[in-house]
Amino acid sequence: MSRYLLALTSALALLAPNVASADDSPLNFSLPELSSSAHTTPLALAPKKKKAELMATASVGTASLLAIPNLGIALGVGLRIEMKDWVVDVDGQYAFSGVLLVDETGSSSRPVTNRAALSVGLARYIPTVDDHALYVGAGIGVGYVGFEAPFESGVGAGAELRGTIGYELFRSKEMRFVLQADTYLPIYLVYTDSYGALVPVVTAKAGLVFKPDGTLARLLVLFGLASG
Repeated sequence: MSRYLLALTSALALLAPNVASADDSPLNFSLPELSSSAHTTPLALAPKKKKAELMATASVGTASLLAIPNLGIALGVGLRIEMKDWVVDVDGQYAFSGVLLVDETGSSSRPVTNRAALSVGLARYIPTVDDHALYVGAGIGVGYVGFEAPFESGVGAGAELRGTIGYELFRSKEMRFVLQADTYLPIYLVYTDSYGALVPVVTAKAGLVFKPDGTLARLLVLFGLASG
């Protein structure tokens, strides 16, 4: 009996090197091998966050003092920090209208108006289609309003609140376009010789948004060639 057990033990010892280990089994696989297959998680498909970009702005449009319905030309320059979902802007604006025209009766239908403002705002992007987005925001700043009519003139300056709605086209490009409307609510009165009044201002403008490094130089060159 002991001879049979000895023979069986010897046979198993000879066969042991030829038995595949558990690690060599074709049924053994690791989680990393499964994750390297063509399965992609939703997180991997999510777009990368857009980095903050410093942009410059230049715009032209129209402005109106609500108490004095007289449209004028509005010119604006500024800076914007654009992010994926938000934009912070510093906006400077100057608006003016016409020349004081007085007829022989001493009346005029076009009073002279002057308007200047500097404000800081924050707006939220609302994606629409393709590379374009609507944005809505608010801001605060300082402003000046002055007007002159044949029998009356007024002036005022102080803090203002700003409401903004706009539409930006080609957000991923180096040069972008914006259409924007703003309402400025003054926290000050415009005083005449007889009274003081709140004079809200409404503006509408179209403008360029561009990187201030190379695009500005190209615009200046084009302007020089056009004027030459």
